[in-house]
Amino acid sequence: MANIPHLTREPPDRSCRWRADGALHPPRIVPNGLATTDMGRLAFPVGNPVKNMKKNTKRRRALAQLKAGDLAPDFTVQNDRGETVHLGDFRGKRVILYFYPKDNTPGCTTQACNFRDSYLAITGKNAVVLGVSPDSAKSHGNFKSKYSLPFPLLVDSDHALSEAYGVWQTKKMMGREYMGVVRSHFVIDENGRLADAQYNVKAPESAAKALKTLG
Repeated sequence: MANIPHLTREPPDRSCRWRADGALHPPRIVPNGLATTDMGRLAFPVGNPVKNMKKNTKRRRALAQLKAGDLAPDFTVQNDRGETVHLGDFRGKRVILYFYPKDNTPGCTTQACNFRDSYLAITGKNAVVLGVSPDSAKSHGNFKSKYSLPFPLLVDSDHALSEAYGVWQTKKMMGREYMGVVRSHFVIDENGRLADAQYNVKAPESAAKALKTLG
């Protein structure tokens, strides 16, 4: 599988996107109503965003869905303390990267507390835990403090990291469709490849499944 461009969390003007070599280039408009970067990758919908979103949802899912053996998308993001976190910082260790919709909601609290309760067992297997949601650093800090979470929570306010891992998807509630985070987790090995990818994982089962993957 080809290397996946590095993601950064210092976005410039919303009309531009980072290129793989670090340069900034404005998007160009193509006939299907989408903006692309100079590399031809999907950047964001233009025109009627709702119409374009529905039209291209299946295509985006197919491109973004990851599986065991794939190279884990690299990233540079901020954590709950405002510190910069790189995936590469953990090379040589295994990483449990889990995505959840929102701080302080019942399912997300269950998932987080289960990872908290399994944390000693996880670190004993040369692994770390990183939680990710679109919430702010302040919200993460309150959530982490309230439940004594011993691991970092990463800020994904523009959901670029969620998109890279294929967890930013169409969801339904009371007959309404919207885009959001699908609860998922990924186990990344010491060399930066996926040992496991769990989409739509149930909150009470996430930590146990990730721990089982670690062996």
